[in-house]
Amino acid sequence: MVHIKLRDVGFRFDSRSTNSLDDITLDVEQGECVLLAGRSGSGKSTLLHVLSGLIPEYYQGHLQGCIRIGKDDVRWQDVPLWQKSASVGTVFQDPRHQFFSARVEQELLLSRFRKESEREDSEQQLNTLLNSLGLQKMRHRLLDTLSSGEQQRVAIGTAISLAPKILVLDEPSANLSADGVTILFQFLQSAKAEGTTIVIAEHRFSWIRELVDKLVVLDRGSIVFKGNAEKLGEQLFCEEFGLRFQPLEESGENEHQEKPSGRNGSSPVLTMNSVGFRHGKKQDWLFNNLQWELHPGEVFAVTGRNGCGKTTLLTLIYGLLKVGKGSVVFTQNDPLKALALQHPDLQLFASTVAEEISDNVAEQGKWLDRFNLVPLKECHPLTLSGGEMQRLVLAAAFCRVAERSDSLLLLDEPTSGMDGYQLRTLAEEIKELRKRGGSVVMATHDSDLIKETNASLMELDRI
Repeated sequence: MVHIKLRDVGFRFDSRSTNSLDDITLDVEQGECVLLAGRSGSGKSTLLHVLSGLIPEYYQGHLQGCIRIGKDDVRWQDVPLWQKSASVGTVFQDPRHQFFSARVEQELLLSRFRKESEREDSEQQLNTLLNSLGLQKMRHRLLDTLSSGEQQRVAIGTAISLAPKILVLDEPSANLSADGVTILFQFLQSAKAEGTTIVIAEHRFSWIRELVDKLVVLDRGSIVFKGNAEKLGEQLFCEEFGLRFQPLEESGENEHQEKPSGRNGSSPVLTMNSVGFRHGKKQDWLFNNLQWELHPGEVFAVTGRNGCGKTTLLTLIYGLLKVGKGSVVFTQNDPLKALALQHPDLQLFASTVAEEISDNVAEQGKWLDRFNLVPLKECHPLTLSGGEMQRLVLAAAFCRVAERSDSLLLLDEPTSGMDGYQLRTLAEEIKELRKRGGSVVMATHDSDLIKETNASLMELDRI
C-alpha cells in the first residue's frame, strides 16, 4: 500500500526568490525505509518539513502539488497540524528546536503519556525507555545542560515513543557517538519491523544502509535519482552528486590509531597541566588531571562518547570557560584563535553572509567561493539552512586564521550535515593550515574527517 504519495510538489520560502523544491513526485510504500541523499542545500530538510506538516504551517511560503499521506481521499494540506503530528514522528536536525519541557523525563513523559489512561504504567515504561536510550542517569537533568548528542537521543526517544505510523528524521546521527548510532539503528530496526514507514535524510550512510529499501537523491530541489541504495558503493555516482563515498566492504566505522606527532623538538603551542572541569561543585568531574600538549602543525581529533566533555574542552582552550583546577598555558606567543561552534546560529551577528566572513571584500570573495556561499552572500545569516550556516561559520573561522602561522583553530563537530564535497573541502583547508604551521583541535565523531585529515586522536573518555 502506498503510504506517502507526492505529485509535482514544489515549495518556495517567502524569504527566497527561487524554489527549494521542484516537481517532486514520489511514492513510499507502508513499512519502507527511504534514504534522502544529496548535497547540502539540495532540499532534503525542506522535503521532510513538507512530510511533517511544518510546511506551510510553520515555515511560510508557497506550496504546490498533490500530497497525500495515509488516506488517499484527504489532502495533507487540509489535515490539522495536531493530527499530522499524531501520525508523523519527527526528529529535527537541531533537537533544541523541538523540545517543550525543561527536563529529560518531562519531555519523554509529555510525548508518551498524554492520555490519563496511559499514565498508570508510566514509570516502568519511562525507565525502560531511558535505559534503552542510555539516559537513565540524566533523567532529572535540564535539557539545555546536555550535550548535543544526548539531546539528540532524547529527541529520538520522544519521536519513537509515540509509535507513529511514519517517522521522518533529519541527520539523526550527525552528533551521535558510535554507541548512540547503535541505539538509533536498533530503534529504527524495531520500528521498521513493526511496519513503520521511515524517511531519513543523511550524509553518513554506512550505519543505515542495511535498512534502506529505496534511495532518493536530490539536487537543487529536484529528484535526480530513485533506486537501489547499492549505488552508494559506486564512487563515480557519489562524486557526481557530491555524496560521501564508502565502498560496501568498508561500511563499518574505521578504526584510527593515535599517530606519532612528528614534533621535531618544537615548543608546544598549548600545554594543559592537570586540568579538571565540572559544571558545579556538586557535579562529577567531566575530566580530571588532563595532561596534554599541542604543537605547531598538529591536527587532533577529540573523540569520545556523547557528554564526555569534548565541547567543554574546546571552550576551555578558547577561554570561554575557566578550568576547575590545573591550568591551560599558551607557551608560545598567544596564538590567534578561532572557534566554530557546534550550533552556528549562536555566533552569527552580521546582517549579510558576506559581512559575517570579513569586512575585506577580497577575503569575502575567496571564502564565499571556497565554501560554496556565493549565491547566498546578500542573505541574512539566520535565514540559511543549518548546513549553510555551518559552512558560513567555518568560512569566517578560516578567514580569521588562514594567513597566520601561529594560529589555533577549534572546530566543534564541523561536519554534521556536511556532504562529501564539502567534507573534502574542509579537509583540504585543514591540511593547508597545518602546512603553514597552524594547529587544529576538532571535536568529532566523523571517521571520514579523521581519515581525510590524518588527525591524531585524543579519546577523552579514556583519559
